[in-house]
Amino acid sequence: MKKKPVSAPAAASTFAGFPDPEGRFWKELKKEMNKPWYEKNKARYQAEWVTPMDQLLAEFSDAVAKNRLAALGDPKIMRIHRDVRFSKDKAPYRDHMGAMVPFADGTEGSCGGVHLQVGPITRAGTGVYEFGSKETEAWRASLATSRGAKFADLVAELEGAGFTLEAHNEYKKVPAGLGEDHPRARFLKMRGVGANFPDPPKGALKSRALLDWMIESMTQARPFLTWLDRNVLRA
Repeated sequence: MKKKPVSAPAAASTFAGFPDPEGRFWKELKKEMNKPWYEKNKARYQAEWVTPMDQLLAEFSDAVAKNRLAALGDPKIMRIHRDVRFSKDKAPYRDHMGAMVPFADGTEGSCGGVHLQVGPITRAGTGVYEFGSKETEAWRASLATSRGAKFADLVAELEGAGFTLEAHNEYKKVPAGLGEDHPRARFLKMRGVGANFPDPPKGALKSRALLDWMIESMTQARPFLTWLDRNVLRA
């Protein structure tokens, strides 16, 4: 049996879990949503969430590189402050922590890489959730050939393992010249594609189980990412 890639045992400076796995900070912030409360609890946010997230992303990136799962760039933690200029929701802060590790070569579109959300809800995924125009063209051309059939097989395998497919936006119809009954009509309508990981193990936030879950999920998603790289991003 092939051994699953996992992280190394924890050291003092490595990820050992989040000190607040129940997300008390986020629940309190969601209730308060004001600057005085946030400023008073800013050090708590740094210690309980920012520092362990930095450690998690660094170790995750190292493991992905070591196992040659994908070529990733520098990790980024999303700002806790929300841009509310064009939003009806004027809450000044996020009620969770978001992070992203982009693909090293970048993409024409946006949201290409690995995404992670932690807090009251924890989830992650990888892919290019929104294509640029050239990527959309390559995506559709590939799906219309036998390469598209291979992609459908890869997706079926991932979904069988608990992954879910997602795109930030979709077209209402398939491209002109292809019928709605096309065997890959579902994919042809997508304007990007990401594979959201299966749910993490219960209590994963409090230990290195979260890191192991991310590495194992990336390992499972590798054929999916390889297909995207060869047929869309480098086409």
